[in-house]
Amino acid sequence: MKFTAIDLIEKIFEFEAMTPNQDEWVEQMLINNKPRLVRLQQLKSLLFAFGIIQFDSQKVNFISKPNHQIQDLTKVGILSILNGDFIKTRELTSYEKPILYIEQNSFTKEPVDIYELKSFYCNLMRYRIYIYNVFKWNSSVLEATSVGFHAAHILAKEINNKIGKDIKGVDDFIIQIISPQKKEFSEQELIDNYNFPKDDLLDIDIENM
Repeated sequence: MKFTAIDLIEKIFEFEAMTPNQDEWVEQMLINNKPRLVRLQQLKSLLFAFGIIQFDSQKVNFISKPNHQIQDLTKVGILSILNGDFIKTRELTSYEKPILYIEQNSFTKEPVDIYELKSFYCNLMRYRIYIYNVFKWNSSVLEATSVGFHAAHILAKEINNKIGKDIKGVDDFIIQIISPQKKEFSEQELIDNYNFPKDDLLDIDIENM
């Protein structure tokens, strides 16, 4: 499996849904909740891998930094993905394709600046969060309790499958903005270079049900 920018945002959506209180977006607050703790540690690794948070140009230097600094940066990185602040730290020339799309659909002849690009991204993210929640509607259903419920579940699943195909256009732009180089990382690369936790989340979730 390769981790992409879409895996990053979906892990953020999941973690935010599990931990709506932003004051708890630090490891010491989750020390007694391993499912959420490991998810936050995964996010920390991915945020460094995709260059959303960093101390300097060295990949793994965050390991030697004081823990509270890393944890503060993790929270900042999550918020930066959600509100698009990371965009302002990069050169506008990194975003050729998204800018071209905005220009092609613009109602003015004004050049696209970093703030219009951020507006484009933030609106796509709001839409993507909405779609993520639509996809999750059926996720907790283990067994239909009635024939009517089963039929509704089947219909919703069919519609979600269609949306899943069409949403790739939105995902492509989100990927291009978060990672213009369209970086992908194997789990082993993340473990070796970005301190990605080795824990099996499925096993942890089952143990903590």
